[in-house]
Amino acid sequence: MEVHYKREMKHNYLIVEPDEGNKPGYEARMLLNNAVEGLLRFHIKYMDERQSYYYDITSMQPLGRILQNRFIDRGEICQLLIQLHVALRRMEEYLLSEDGLLLDPDYIYVEPEGFRTGLCLVPGMAGSFPDRLSRLLQYLMKKVDHRDKECVVLAYGLYQESLKENFSVEDLMKLVQREGRDVEASAPAVLAADSDPYWEQGGSIDESGRQRQSWDEGRDRAAGGAGLGERERRFESAENTGESGVKWAEAREGEAQKTGVSVPPLLRLVLKQLALISLIAVGAPAFLWFIKGPSAVGRFRLLWLILPAAALVLSAVGDIVYVVSPIERKNNKKTHIVKEDSWEILKVRTGNIQQTNLIEKGIATVLLEQQFINAIKKYYSNTKFDLVLYSTPPVTLARVVAYIKKRDKALSYLMLKDIFPQNSIDLGILKKTGLKGVIYKYFSLKEQKLYKLSDVIGCTSEANIRYVKEHNKLDKKKIIEFCPNCSDWYDLSLPDNGKKEVRNKYGLPVDKKIFVYGGNLGRPQDVPFIVKCLEACKDMKNVYFLVVGSGTEKHYLDEYVEKESCSHVRVMGQLPKQEYDSMIACCDCGIIFLDYRFTVPNTPSRLLAYIQAGIPVLTCTDPATDVGDIVEDNGFGWQCTSDKIENFVRLVEHIANLDIDPRMKENGLKYLEENYTPKVGYKAIVKHLNK
Repeated sequence: MEVHYKREMKHNYLIVEPDEGNKPGYEARMLLNNAVEGLLRFHIKYMDERQSYYYDITSMQPLGRILQNRFIDRGEICQLLIQLHVALRRMEEYLLSEDGLLLDPDYIYVEPEGFRTGLCLVPGMAGSFPDRLSRLLQYLMKKVDHRDKECVVLAYGLYQESLKENFSVEDLMKLVQREGRDVEASAPAVLAADSDPYWEQGGSIDESGRQRQSWDEGRDRAAGGAGLGERERRFESAENTGESGVKWAEAREGEAQKTGVSVPPLLRLVLKQLALISLIAVGAPAFLWFIKGPSAVGRFRLLWLILPAAALVLSAVGDIVYVVSPIERKNNKKTHIVKEDSWEILKVRTGNIQQTNLIEKGIATVLLEQQFINAIKKYYSNTKFDLVLYSTPPVTLARVVAYIKKRDKALSYLMLKDIFPQNSIDLGILKKTGLKGVIYKYFSLKEQKLYKLSDVIGCTSEANIRYVKEHNKLDKKKIIEFCPNCSDWYDLSLPDNGKKEVRNKYGLPVDKKIFVYGGNLGRPQDVPFIVKCLEACKDMKNVYFLVVGSGTEKHYLDEYVEKESCSHVRVMGQLPKQEYDSMIACCDCGIIFLDYRFTVPNTPSRLLAYIQAGIPVLTCTDPATDVGDIVEDNGFGWQCTSDKIENFVRLVEHIANLDIDPRMKENGLKYLEENYTPKVGYKAIVKHLNK
């Protein structure tokens, strides 16, 4: 095979002259007649009965030339692998062999501005694709800045994966998925679960590095069916922004319309809202929010203001998702609407709820319902809603739900995240008698009204379903079903060398089993009991505990570590998400603690974080909660009850001396995919709209 270059008019060409005997066959005809995504455009010229393959490389440069005088960053590595993955999937559709791909850096062409790649496929060429890919990854490993530890870990991990027997591109994509989620502006594309970036008839990578697709082409594909396909499942991550606290990344191009049925945007938006609601609501006791003030909210303090917004996702089954959210009086802003393409937020001026005294907080909370209703009447009097989606806690928006339900004959769907106020009774925060009893009865009446208003109650586990049915006098026809806490399917685990790198970075021992607890440190976790468990394990030479989080009870841990000068425990405050993910993933086992006094089942959100990190789970909880049964029955963890310290100590000692089965990681990720993805939650909700 000979390679040379030629310029004709305004076009540059890479010319490949194949070996003698190589005649244009099926693959050449497919490349001639089809523009295959990810591959360079192809045509054939003949001279003296000898064919030459022409590849259009106009405005592109070889990867090898681009990296002559600079390093490659991890965003570009992710982008390169993602585009290779897309190209291979498209090649499968056209029955093109991967062995014909030239993966030498001098023959991989890149648009410098957007880092869009074009691959050269030589029809009929023999060779070993895995070997070529491994050599490419080895080359990339040498082109990273070794001062960028995260980039080094990614490049080295990819290359090491390629050295394994029978490795596949899918194996590499598991590493890329984790990095693609974390890379922001430095990465030209973001890889979402179960998705792939692509460029088709107008699709491109914009200047900010955000992937844009040809939505018209995507809608054409989806026409004629409402099923949840791969394209419909594609959505970008949420970004924090200013006063509202959240901003969805761009969902579609063009002006949003309030009429008609456009399935793909609706799917994406409902999935987004579902994921956001789950993220915000889980693990934050409503009474602490109401009584104890901002200190009880911990790391969720900012997001808690948005919880009422998630409580009213008013969805028109066309193109618009509506959200109602409070904006406190102290912000000195009037009620107003924020619009973004296919969604909008009605921000309602309310009294002060956060960072104020108990009396003002109480008055503001009582008035909240009527203020929401007044705002909806004023701004949405001519808008008909088909679905009102809300979560608990809080339980104080029943009148708003009732108004929308009656006015628009809307379907009402309650996403029951915590069973309040009974959980406050269990922990002794409320009582059924005296002054606290009055407060309990008020919230209990609100709870029952909300249950009766809801056409469907979605619970986070089977134990929650049983509890609601057994402890409430509800109509036997009431639909009570599983609607999970949701998280995208991501494998955020680290290879062994990556774990060592993170441990060294943060001064964690590399020769011990590290048990990690990450999340809220409040009364539901019984932090004094956690301290006693840590103390009981202090003589285990091969065990280390890492605690990452914040909350009203964290001071018990801080005082213990300082007083005892503990060498086996490290307590850290809240971390940025990327650091938190890597910190969890460098450990060996994740821990869940819940107070033994609970009589209501709980579904701790940290379970999903542990699964994504690829580590098994140890649950130490009350008998009512079924999370222990879930991890044990599905083969990715162990359980004990939180009534006796020796139960916890026994299991820690067992795990510390155990070679953890790598299948536990696979079991966890499989369970996540089957039970906790937005797809599962979406299907649970939308099936009722289709009736």
